[in-house]
Amino acid sequence: MLAAIIIGFVLSLLWSWAPPMIMLREELHVGCSLLSMGDEPGEYYCGDGIGYLLPVFSLLGVSLVACFIAAAITLMAASDRARPTLNLIALAPAFFIAGGTWVAAHNTWPKDNVVEHWLETMGAAATWLLATVVFAIVAAFVSPRAAALCSFAAAASAIAAAATQPGITVAAATSAGILIAAAVGRPPTAVPTR
Repeated sequence: MLAAIIIGFVLSLLWSWAPPMIMLREELHVGCSLLSMGDEPGEYYCGDGIGYLLPVFSLLGVSLVACFIAAAITLMAASDRARPTLNLIALAPAFFIAGGTWVAAHNTWPKDNVVEHWLETMGAAATWLLATVVFAIVAAFVSPRAAALCSFAAAASAIAAAATQPGITVAAATSAGILIAAAVGRPPTAVPTR
């Protein structure tokens, strides 16, 4: 279980620099100005990558905290008791990335087309993240065998979200790793009857 959490965080760490910066700068145009005059009116003028370090560190920080909490729970609790908690902890990075991109788009774009622009950038990934949330929540409340299947489905949805929008891999890989840890945990041991 711990190995899946660590692998998920390492993958998120490897994908935590360029893809989120490209998503924030080139697709959501966070911190950019729309040129109304000059050679190319209607184009965006964006600052250098340094201005995007704080949002990227925030995404990485949420992933790191979720991994630490998940690892602590994995080490301290029996796997049958840890599973529901791991499923719910895995949602934190997914919620943070979806909410963070929504706030970034809302603060950047005019209010009349912010939904359209956010959906253009995040629509497919948000659909997969929603599936991740649904599967993870269901997994917390069903039998152990069904929970393992739901956790695997939630992890697959998180991976699909990252495939459709590489900028969210920093959060989606962490969520997927924690969900896989919940799925591969040992089933509860049967109590012998006499």
